[in-house]
Parts: sequence; C-alpha cells; structure tokens
Amino acid sequence: MALAVPGITWQGFRSEATKELAIQIDARWMRAVQGALPKEWWTPFYDPVPIAPGKEAVKLPVDMEDLGTFKRRVGPRTAGAPPRLTFQLIPREPWYRDRHIPIEDLKYNDFMGWPDRLAAILLAARRTPGMIFAESLFAATTTFKTLQGIPLIGSGHKYNYNDPNVTGTFNNLWTANFDTAGWEFAKTTKKARKGPDGKYGLDMEITHLLGGTAMEPKFSRMFKRTVVLEAGQGTADAGVAGVTNIHYGEGVIAVSTSWMDDHPWLLANPGKDQWWTFSNSLAARCMGMLIENGGAPTVDIFDEGSEYAREHGSIWIKADMDCNAGAGFPQVVDEHRGT
Repeated sequence: MALAVPGITWQGFRSEATKELAIQIDARWMRAVQGALPKEWWTPFYDPVPIAPGKEAVKLPVDMEDLGTFKRRVGPRTAGAPPRLTFQLIPREPWYRDRHIPIEDLKYNDFMGWPDRLAAILLAARRTPGMIFAESLFAATTTFKTLQGIPLIGSGHKYNYNDPNVTGTFNNLWTANFDTAGWEFAKTTKKARKGPDGKYGLDMEITHLLGGTAMEPKFSRMFKRTVVLEAGQGTADAGVAGVTNIHYGEGVIAVSTSWMDDHPWLLANPGKDQWWTFSNSLAARCMGMLIENGGAPTVDIFDEGSEYAREHGSIWIKADMDCNAGAGFPQVVDEHRGT
C-alpha cells in the first residue's frame, strides 16, 4: 500500500487494522512538515539542476558569453568554427537516512511516533543541500574547482574561458575587515568586475551577504536602520542633537548562520571577520546543485510482514536521495577575510 505522499512505498502490512493506522499518518505527517520547515538560507546561492531518472550526471552550463553583449558585425557574417560547450559535470552522489522501530514496540498500537520520524526524514532531506553548499564553500579555496581547474575562490580567474583574445584575470579572495571601508571596497570590486570581453564591467550589485554567527552583530550594525543622536559638544550648539550615524539596508539580504562557524580558516583564525558577498543581479550563480526529485527522498518502509521485519524483528524506514554540487560562475561570489 502506498500513501498519498509522493516517493513513499510500504511493504509487508500484516492486518487491516495496521493499514488503517498507516492512512492516518498522511495528514499528521504533512501538517508536521508544513509547520516545521527550516529557514532555507542557502537557496539563493546556487542553481538547482534536476537530473533525469537513469542518468549518471548532469551538465551545469557555465558559459561566460552568457554574461556578455551582442557583438558588432563588420563585413560578411560567417558561422565560423562551432564554439566549445562549457559545462560543469556534476555526478550523482548517493545520500541516505535510516530509522528503525522494534516490532515489539508496536504492541502499544501508537506507531511510536511514526509521523514524527517520517517528518524528520523529509526535513533532513530539505536540509541536505544546505549542508552540501556549506561544505563546498568550505573547500572553495582548495578542492572545489571551476572549469578552469582552479579553486572557485582565489586568484587567476579568466574573464572568458573560451576566447584566447581576451586577456586578464580577476581575484575573488580578499583581505578586508567588515567595516565601512571594507564594505565600500567590496561594493566597488563587485561592480567593476569585467565581463567576458575583458573590457566592460558587469555593474553587479551585492544582493546577499553571508557569514557565521559572530558576524550577526556586525551585519546588524551595518544594515539595520540606525539613528544615533548626540548632543552638541560646543557652547553654541550645546543641547542640540545631530544625526551622526545612519545606515540603510541598501537592499542587501544579510545572512548569518552557525553553519559557517566551522569553516577551516575561521577555526584557525578565531575572532577574525570572514564574510562572503554574492550578486544575483545576473542569471548566474557560483554553484549548481544536483537535486533528485526536487529534494524529495525515496522512502521505502519495510513494515510488519516484510522479509526484513521477520528476519530482524524491526521495521526499517529506508530513505535515499541523490545530491551533489559543482562550481559555477566565480564572478558572482567574493570571500573577505579580516586581519
């Protein structure tokens, strides 16, 4: 018997009474999930890339020309040699989660919290891409590499992988504290970054800011509206309040999360600033995420009467999903490390 929830199958029901109880899980489970979805802070930072059944990998398009403009035609137009396709190959990577319920516990006829266990599995599946994103960002200066074969965050990024006539490279790893000077530097650097022709800037705006929990108060001071009124210091203006500090959010979404607290560099440099800037101004992301079934796991429940339950004396909730990440456009992400 299969529940109405997609991707879940049941095997080995023993009695009609057990089936009836199983049906009740549907509504309880969905209510639990809808009321407890996590705040998915990681979704703006990558492109979800679906994978077709039976395929071993997906191709994430990373074509620098997508960030460019039309070209002026001079003379007759010729097709020329076909350009090389540029894509990042993201292979399937299996992930799983198991839960077990001893059959002896079923004598209480309450399913021992089954709806909660099923909800926890779905919530864990929803959080898994976020964990993969965080781990990929941790490795972005070492082993998580672009099509150019260099780390996603670092130096030596070409403006255009395919055009040998375009020279010059750019960096996206900087030394900068998160203060007024560091923020102005970050905005200027992002806006001035050149496109695939190596001449004209992309005029990207910073749309998202990311850091660990220690960055939360600094983000708040910079982006939450603050007005500080100070009384005048001189005789003539004594008692007169002046506005000395006003900050507006500038449309930037600042995210601080404990998931960034375990970054290797931050662990080696406690107390220092570490922050990332992202731009979603263009249709480009720094990372692509292979997510099977939109992030819904495949769940098999080996219930009473199943061969597994007879052999092990336990019900097995078996959940599987495929997920993985690949580096995308380095232009849209910068990492800043404090001094």
